Amino acid sequence: MADPFELRRIVDDMCRREFRSFAIRAFPVLEGGMLELSHHINIICRMLEKVYDSEVRRALVCIPPRYLKTYLISIAYTAWLLGKNPKTRIVCASYAASLAEKFSADTLRLMRSPFYRRLFPRTILDPNLQNRTEIGTTAGGYRLATSVGGTVTGRGAHVFIADDLLKAGDAHSPTTRESCINWFNSTIHSRFDRPKKGKVIVVGQRLHAEDLPGHL
Repeated sequence: MADPFELRRIVDDMCRREFRSFAIRAFPVLEGGMLELSHHINIICRMLEKVYDSEVRRALVCIPPRYLKTYLISIAYTAWLLGKNPKTRIVCASYAASLAEKFSADTLRLMRSPFYRRLFPRTILDPNLQNRTEIGTTAGGYRLATSVGGTVTGRGAHVFIADDLLKAGDAHSPTTRESCINWFNSTIHSRFDRPKKGKVIVVGQRLHAEDLPGHL
């Protein structure tokens, strides 16, 4: 019979190296059930690994709601990045502050779990930076949550994630669409600590021909 401790060591090592393995194992921590794999999940996970390896610096994911894109990208991936390198600086934006804070709270819950702490013992949460909008590490990295129109003045980033910047009910408002695009354009490029190496991931469902994905 295989040694269960040796099996766990092997799986933990896979989770550190491969984001897909981490996403599968982290899912029960937040949802209680097992993640049911499908082709689109494999594709997103591979894309995110390419972003980590700097093979891709601009990524766009457009699929309907309830396909786990937020879990994979805004929650599990940001936790994995901080586990791989606790100095990573991440800014995550959504259309509303309450939504951005919900995603941040889920990420924090994952990073506080025994599973995560066993996997990434060198990533230590800063006790003074665990609030509704920011998760900080003692190494100086963070995951900062904001919303369209919100300010990130003075905060730099290595990775910028825009997850649902446009509310479905506002998709047919030219003013709201333009405001979303203008905020995105004026915010992200001034936030990168190293502009030539900064990474952007835009996530959302297509809502209008002239929404942010359409603009990009």
